[in-house]
Amino acid sequence: MDFEAGSEAGSEVARHAIGPRVVALSITFPPRDGVVSAELAGLGRLLPAGSELLVGGQGAGSYRDAIEGAGSWLISGLGELRQRLAEPGGGHE
Repeated sequence: MDFEAGSEAGSEVARHAIGPRVVALSITFPPRDGVVSAELAGLGRLLPAGSELLVGGQGAGSYRDAIEGAGSWLISGLGELRQRLAEPGGGHE
């Protein structure tokens, strides 16, 4: 699914998810956008306890501070995504 920044799509995903272990998000564009940073922080707060937000994609590196500030993981590629998903608890440390 494609969501536009500021569309509250992240909020909808979090609100309608029922007990997700992991939510994976790919950011491709736009880099360094304040609205996207705010949405990441909000999504991290809306997910149920025990859920993990994994964020990757071509544009994700420009949001490192927002991703880590939300207690989420910046994923560098599919190999790392597979590794995190294979870990007990979905990658929780």
